[in-house]
Amino acid sequence: MIKLVLNTALLLTLLTFNTYSDVMFEMEYKQNGSEKLDKTNAYIKNNLLKMDFLEGGSTPDASVIFRSDKDEMITLDHKEKSYFVMDKSSMNKFSHEMNSVMAQMDEAMKSMTPEEREMMKNMMKDKMPNILEHNEYIEPVLKNAGTDNVNGYKCTKYDVYKGNDKTRQYCVTDWSNINGSEEIKTTMIKMSDFMEEFRKTFTSGTKLFDSSLEFERNIFLQMSKLNGFPVQTIDYEDGTVSAVSTFLTSKITTININSFQPPENYKKQKLDM
Repeated sequence: MIKLVLNTALLLTLLTFNTYSDVMFEMEYKQNGSEKLDKTNAYIKNNLLKMDFLEGGSTPDASVIFRSDKDEMITLDHKEKSYFVMDKSSMNKFSHEMNSVMAQMDEAMKSMTPEEREMMKNMMKDKMPNILEHNEYIEPVLKNAGTDNVNGYKCTKYDVYKGNDKTRQYCVTDWSNINGSEEIKTTMIKMSDFMEEFRKTFTSGTKLFDSSLEFERNIFLQMSKLNGFPVQTIDYEDGTVSAVSTFLTSKITTININSFQPPENYKKQKLDM
């Protein structure tokens, strides 16, 4: 009898630790110089994540679905009623194509005059800012910048420096202050693992994005040691604020599992160059 009770208690404990609630949370995003206030509504269920991006309106313009069970990310365009899937196979294919294009571009650049090279850089920088910039990697440094209260959440500020340039500021609150914190934390870790595979794929054969992706990776690694959730992220460019992202609220709720699939009337697009 005692053995049965102990075994039953152990089973219930295992079930408790592996049963997660459904969570919904909201964030807002404001870009400097824009009158538009964008929102992100995120939904978590069974380690699945869906993010709806509302660009100033009341309905999402785009969505991203991360499915940790299939190790894939789905990007939806609601205006075009289309979507594409990014998994390991498509990442490798896309990376191979991009590396081939970069090799051709590097070869072509060798025969250009300095004036032609500068013209090419100006043409490309708006679409792909780092495509011709092979900058050396700089290790990010986080510096404690005091405390604050953001939208009712007490948080500790950390300035992020890339060399002498302040590029970002996080205000991090304790996980215990966030409803659904365990679900959010678990899903974020799984998604970061997926993005790490993305980074490795896109920096293995070319310097394209190498510096920026490596910088962002190490930022996340340092953030993960702070044991908290960033309720506000301020991005800086040339010493001035370029954008502010703020956590609004989160709640335990019930989410339909079907919302983590593309709508049946959406057309799947091929991901290629």
